[in-house]
Amino acid sequence: DNATAPDNLTRTGYTFTGWDTSYSSITSSTIITATYTINTYTITFNTEGGTLLEELVVTYESEILYPNNPLKEGYRFNGWCQELPITMPPEDLLLTARWLKIQTLSHEINVRDVSGIDQAINEERLIGRNVEVMINITKKTEEDIEEAERVAKTTFISQELTDRRRPRLVYLDISLFIVEEGTTTEKLSNADNLIHITLEIPEEYRGFSQYGVIRIHNGVVEMLETEHDEENHTLTFATDCFSTYSIIYDRGSLMTPFVWVTMVIGMIGITTVIYVLRKPIINSFKST
Repeated sequence: DNATAPDNLTRTGYTFTGWDTSYSSITSSTIITATYTINTYTITFNTEGGTLLEELVVTYESEILYPNNPLKEGYRFNGWCQELPITMPPEDLLLTARWLKIQTLSHEINVRDVSGIDQAINEERLIGRNVEVMINITKKTEEDIEEAERVAKTTFISQELTDRRRPRLVYLDISLFIVEEGTTTEKLSNADNLIHITLEIPEEYRGFSQYGVIRIHNGVVEMLETEHDEENHTLTFATDCFSTYSIIYDRGSLMTPFVWVTMVIGMIGITTVIYVLRKPIINSFKST
């Protein structure tokens, strides 16, 4: 008699192709084995504006050899939308790239360089997300600073910086943000690693001495290790905290560069007037 074979045989990652033996005219016990072909699946890469990657066709359970990560001008590759399997699963995959953008903003202060932002936040907090890490450096007035910070600053200077004759401060707010696409902005008070910042000393504060950078963070005032490049008028320092800062310098003697220039100009003017009027003055004395 003819045997009746089961229908709709399924096997993960394979396609049923039939039986290895005919099951018609069965007259004794017979083993009939199903046959299958292994499937292939496609991996498609959506690079979201990055360099194009060719799709992969991979056999089920075979090791996946991924291409190099895509590139995108102005961004750092930040992983894919999902964890990448090592071997091919029984389905097609669409992988969408995630990107990290670094941005530096400043207001009323020139920022010469900022480095280390891409390493400042642990990768686990960012990987697989479309995010922008943004540092914002803004010049402030003393009125913008909280009273508690002003008191802490004054106490620190009077107790720790006794060698300063006429210390002056330029206040700054340095803030770090994570901005994720389609969500609200997250403001960070601390980073996981140091960021190195180089600021240009504003022209009106140049020509003095003992330049440095003070950080006021969570009520704690610290003098940061600062490199002063006198020739290029810059200050470079490293930090992993984000709040209120001050460029500090010492005006020293009242005879500032401005005062010196003013005095010289004044002396030149007086000398010129005397020279021009020398003859009338001499004649007036003679006539008397």
